[in-house]
Amino acid sequence: MTTITPARLSCEVAPSRRVSGQWLTRAAQVFIALWVLFYLIQGLGVTLAFDGAPVNGPFQLYNPLRRIAAGQVPGRDFVFFHGIGVPYLHYPLFALFGGKTLTASELSRQWTSILLFVTSLAAFSWAALRRSARVWVGMAVAIMVLEVLFPGGAAPGHSLVSGRSTMPVIAFALLQLRLRDWFKAVLVGCAISLAFLLGTEHAISLSLALIAVSGVSILQALTGGRAANVVGRNIRFTALALATAAGLTALLLVSAAGVEGTRKALHYSLVELPGDQFWFFGSPPMPFLGSWKELLVNRHVILTLMPTYAALGILGWLLTRSWKSPLQLGRDWRAVAAFMLIYGVLSGIPLLGILSRHYVFPLARVMVLVAMLVYAAGAMPRFPQFAGLAHWRGWPAATAVTFVALCISWGVGLAVKSTARTLQLLRQPNTPAPLYGKHLSKDWDTFMAGATHLIDSHRERPTLSLWSAYSALLEAHYGIFLPAEDYIIHAVGPQRWQHYIQTFRNTDPEFVTTMTPVFSFEEWLQDERWEFYEALLDNYQPLGEVCHAVIWHRNPQPWREPSQDFQTVLPASGGAYALQAADGGDRIAVVRVRYYTLNPWKSIPLLGLTPRYLANLEGTPRNLAVSLPPYATEFQFPVQLPAGHPVKIHFTVASLLPAVEFHTEKVEVKTMAWEPSQKQIFAYAGQHRY
Repeated sequence: MTTITPARLSCEVAPSRRVSGQWLTRAAQVFIALWVLFYLIQGLGVTLAFDGAPVNGPFQLYNPLRRIAAGQVPGRDFVFFHGIGVPYLHYPLFALFGGKTLTASELSRQWTSILLFVTSLAAFSWAALRRSARVWVGMAVAIMVLEVLFPGGAAPGHSLVSGRSTMPVIAFALLQLRLRDWFKAVLVGCAISLAFLLGTEHAISLSLALIAVSGVSILQALTGGRAANVVGRNIRFTALALATAAGLTALLLVSAAGVEGTRKALHYSLVELPGDQFWFFGSPPMPFLGSWKELLVNRHVILTLMPTYAALGILGWLLTRSWKSPLQLGRDWRAVAAFMLIYGVLSGIPLLGILSRHYVFPLARVMVLVAMLVYAAGAMPRFPQFAGLAHWRGWPAATAVTFVALCISWGVGLAVKSTARTLQLLRQPNTPAPLYGKHLSKDWDTFMAGATHLIDSHRERPTLSLWSAYSALLEAHYGIFLPAEDYIIHAVGPQRWQHYIQTFRNTDPEFVTTMTPVFSFEEWLQDERWEFYEALLDNYQPLGEVCHAVIWHRNPQPWREPSQDFQTVLPASGGAYALQAADGGDRIAVVRVRYYTLNPWKSIPLLGLTPRYLANLEGTPRNLAVSLPPYATEFQFPVQLPAGHPVKIHFTVASLLPAVEFHTEKVEVKTMAWEPSQKQIFAYAGQHRY
């Protein structure tokens, strides 16, 4: 009988393990290749048959790329909502594909997003798992989990959140490299700097998370943990990383935009945007957290914040298990995991503004990567109820077979979709010749043909002047730029908004385009930016609606300022303000409120800005609650007065903080003289598209 010695056993078993590892690696590689190919083909498809939304998304990037191509500089000549580095990041591919067209911009937007996602995932996987086989399998598993949680998450979406949250992943990978502490701190600082240029809130979250980890080590030392010599090292690491980030950020900003442009960019990102994040962007109809009880009873709130709850739970588990062992930045996987989880939670601070699921994507990605890190460290939690699996010799083989089968089946599905999409792109569709451009969808082709014809056939001035609430393809067609923000919603803060309105009046454009009510946020925009729409109604007449847009043409009369014929409205019982019903049909009234707020928490960054001061409307078809800015003392908004029905206004406060008050000093109303164009402001009962 042959005896199998340990040496003989290793010689006989090792080849089978190598074969198994090769199968796992090849399956993972094929899956990842097909997944990347699918995204590249999908990006090409949506580019060559463009059907993107006329707001946010595609044109939020195309507009600044056009400006850079024309020699303009972010910060100095225009602002960019998500960080001035974003258009520069997309510019190389934009220039490679021609540097002028929407096709070049959209292809850059689609492909840059997937390339950033894959590159950052590969960097982290290599830093955490080291060995080639584990890296490929880890990447494949991470992609599968994220695709289940956030289908299409690697695509740019409407706010480029995947790309903007890339540099934090690079920072987490850098922390795991085998380098000297000082050099590692410098590299992390560089990553934070680039994160600031690509997504300000992510750099701030990274910086605060780094400080928090140092703070945890201080608490460990104070509570008896063996952290005396670690605290100083962590503080030095944090200080060097943040100093590097600050210095490099200043250098890059000044090099790109000059001193004045840097000042403007920083003021926009750190002052103006946060000031409007809550009352403006996070107001009805956008969902927001208005009271603590919603954490328990509001299904949307619970589901949106569930990843945050899970991350906090994992962080608590991690700190509890390692409290007596100090967290060492740059030397300890637990410090990296804590850093990642704290960043992930802090990256969700915009959820205090808008409870939108896309804000959770960075945290979801972080949690998947933390799981990879914990696995690599051999610290996965053990569950007693599954202890029997550890004694079953077949579970590794079963797991491998399941993984390979999943890679093959998922990969086949991606291959089929990619092939179908490729054939669709290659074959000549049996459709009529395009009216305007061959790379546009039917709706966009119809819009551009109709809008340009309408404008060109009514032009009276020798030079075309066009102003759009949302600059898009029309501006590119005519080769013009707005002398203010490309999107009306990006004119944030009281000074910038007043500059926007004054520039509009001074420019006195011949044509103006606004969104039709198919845009679901048009009523909200009219409520919060009424000065623009009232000037439009007073001085322009609609030429017509073309698909998603209303084209307005300047009246021949001199510019008319808004009427000041306001009448005071006194409060009725219960504090409500009643507006008299209109005679002979619906009318548009303008309500002017003079008020003041009391908020003892307003000096607290971000959280102190979360209270919403709302005007709730009853008895009108336009019944969306209107949010009033906390820094103003006077505000105007439109109200549709239906014939024969009174309208009531209640002022309320939605706040997570106690002792926040809203007080009205005076409420006035005026009814606008009737013009048929005012029907553009009437309530919309159709189906929204965007």
